[in-house]
Amino acid sequence: MDSIPEMAARWKKTGFIKKEPLKLSWRRQNRLLGNYLAGRAWVLGLDCIALDRPVLETYLDLAKFRETRLEQLRKDLKPWFPFQETFEIRRSKFGGLFLSRINLENYLPKGQMTDAERIANMPPGSPRAELFSEIPSEEEMFTEMVMCASGYSEPTLKSGNSKERGRR
Repeated sequence: MDSIPEMAARWKKTGFIKKEPLKLSWRRQNRLLGNYLAGRAWVLGLDCIALDRPVLETYLDLAKFRETRLEQLRKDLKPWFPFQETFEIRRSKFGGLFLSRINLENYLPKGQMTDAERIANMPPGSPRAELFSEIPSEEEMFTEMVMCASGYSEPTLKSGNSKERGRR
């Protein structure tokens, strides 16, 4: 068995030490988002939350959305939202992410449309879905969740959609 210095040297050579802290940071950020969105969905009575690319780019502080980052995000959000659908705005360019606790396969329309149009075109009797056009910063999310969990505040019915559109 290798000693700790030998393992560290091997990890450094393979790039593990450089890559792993970044993925751990992503996981923490993604889990915070998952907890926050699950709480918002519960308070608002939603079955599905849709996040479009610009909202995620802002929250994740990304200039470009790489496939690996999207895969990691989806993997980390799976415990809260086991059913996920992504839609493209152009061929192979990620446009939006639909997160749900129930299967939406039979409810989400296919084809080229905005996320708001997709929600609006869901058939009658579909699960409740809302497009979140904004999400708070990590600090604001964390503060809100800690204040609620510690009993200093209560959840609000504030929507994630500043325009209050796209809600079924």
